Amino acid sequence: MGRIQLIKPAALYRHLDSRVSIRRYQRKADQVAATVGYGRLLDWGSFCGQMTFLLLRRGVDAVPFDIEQNRLPRTLNQLLGRPTVYSRDLVRLPFEDASLDAVLSCGTLEHVADPTASLQEIRRILKPDGRLVIYNLPNLLSWVEVILRFRGIGHERRYLLSRAERWLLSEGFAVDVSGYENVLPCSLSSVSGLLRSILFPVVNALNVVEPGLEATPPFCWFATNLTLIATKR
Repeated sequence: MGRIQLIKPAALYRHLDSRVSIRRYQRKADQVAATVGYGRLLDWGSFCGQMTFLLLRRGVDAVPFDIEQNRLPRTLNQLLGRPTVYSRDLVRLPFEDASLDAVLSCGTLEHVADPTASLQEIRRILKPDGRLVIYNLPNLLSWVEVILRFRGIGHERRYLLSRAERWLLSEGFAVDVSGYENVLPCSLSSVSGLLRSILFPVVNALNVVEPGLEATPPFCWFATNLTLIATKR
C-alpha cells in the first residue's frame, strides 16, 4: 500500500457519496453479520471505518485495523468509540494466534505488500473454523478494469474467480461462497446532478435484483469485483 494523498477530505469518502453505494455497504454488513454472528472480527484495512461502524451497529465485535501509512484524522468507527488499530508492519498483524472469529477484507487484499504472506497471517490469527470474508477483489475479466487501466488507474492485481478459489485452498482455506459483484459500476463519480440521481437506482437494480446481472452468465463473468467467503481448515 502506498501513502494516501490527503488532498480534499471529501475525496476520502467518495465511495460513500451515494445512497446506492451506502446501501451496498449495508448489504455487505448484513451478510457478514449473518455469516459470523456476534464473534470478534478484524476489519482488515478498515480505512474510513464504514464497515466497522455498520458491523458494530449489528452486534458484531469488529476491530478496525490498518497500516500507519493510511492513518486518518477522523474515521467513522470513532463515532462509536472504537479507535482504529494501526501498525507500521505491512504484513504482520498485532494479534495472538487463533484469537479472532473472522477477518473481513473489503477492498484490501489486492493492495497489500505481500498477498500470500498476508493470507498466512490471517490464517494464523483465526480460530479453528474461523471465517475469511473477501469483498471487492478485482476481477481479471472486468470490463470496467479494462477502461480504468487504459486511463492508467486500474488495479495492479486482478484475479480470476477460479484461481482465487484455488489460491485460498492452497493457503489452508475452504471456499464456502464465491461469486461476482458490480457488473455495472456503482460509483459513477463523474456523473452529477439529476442524471446521477436517475442512474444510480437503475444501476443498482440491474446489478442485484433477482436474478440480476451479478448472477447471470455471461454478464457476471465481466463484473468489476469478486466475492469469496472461506473457512480456516
